[in-house]
Order: sequence, then C-alpha cells, then structure tokens
Amino acid sequence: DSTSFGVATDATLLMAAASRGHESVVELLLQRGCNPTRRDANGRSAAAYARAGGHTHLAERLDHVVDLDKTLR
Repeated sequence: DSTSFGVATDATLLMAAASRGHESVVELLLQRGCNPTRRDANGRSAAAYARAGGHTHLAERLDHVVDLDKTLR
C-alpha cells in the first residue's frame, strides 16, 4: 500500500492520511486493517507523520491504537 503523496515514497496510505490530518480517512484505514505500527525506511510511523504535520490529536489516537494492540497480544 505504498504511494507518493508528497511524503516518503515508502509511506503507506495511513501515513499519508495522518500527515494531512484526515481523521476520517485514518479511521477508515484502521477499520480496514492498515497497520499503525508499520514504519517507513526512516523508522517513522503514522503517528510520527501526524505529529510532523501538526496533528497532535491524531498522533495521540494512533499511539493509543498501537498501545491497545500491544496490550491485546
């Protein structure tokens, strides 16, 4: 699911949506099974992309999803 939306070419759709603050798209992608723990070649997660874009609330949401996933394993 890699694409190029002005972010790293190895960024996922989830990372691209997070970087632009598209909360509804992020939620849809999560519901459809996108992996919020996946990292790009530079080690950045979707939450890091959200933070870099100034979308701290969305970054916190993604961090929460990752934490929940770790807890359920």
